[in-house]
Amino acid sequence: STNHENIVKLFDIVSPQVNLSMDYTKLNPICMIMDYVDHDMWGILQLAKECKLPIYSAIHVKWYMYQLLNALSYLHKNMIMHRDLKTSNILVSNTHVIKLTDFGLARKLKYGDDMHYTNNVMTLWYRPPELLLGETHYDTKADIWSAGCIFGELLTGTPIFPTHSNNEQ
Repeated sequence: STNHENIVKLFDIVSPQVNLSMDYTKLNPICMIMDYVDHDMWGILQLAKECKLPIYSAIHVKWYMYQLLNALSYLHKNMIMHRDLKTSNILVSNTHVIKLTDFGLARKLKYGDDMHYTNNVMTLWYRPPELLLGETHYDTKADIWSAGCIFGELLTGTPIFPTHSNNEQ
């Protein structure tokens, strides 16, 4: 469990009651009760593009990157790799507070010979070169690469490596 101002807070998980006669091939999904945040960064960037509005100002970019790196520092100090940083996993409030979300690919950081993970993580546009080349021995630097891609996207208004395959990437 995390407790940081730039990480979405999970309040509760609600699941259906177990019924022994239930057909388990048709299980109801669980519901996660989390902070409400008004927007996601990807949606804001897309809306700005569609409406031909200017992208974020330098002050906004600095503020968002400060918060993102602050959240990553917290995760990494607590031995957690996010492994799926992208603009759609960054929620943005109306007061410009960001919160990281979607920890489905997050893993506890390992050390030494135990540091092997799958390399088929992270959305392609944000995946570091070593993972694209098959590396399975990696650490928090993979999240930092993704943060750099997000930084470029905030500056330009568009993903900096928008490809459709590993080979293209």
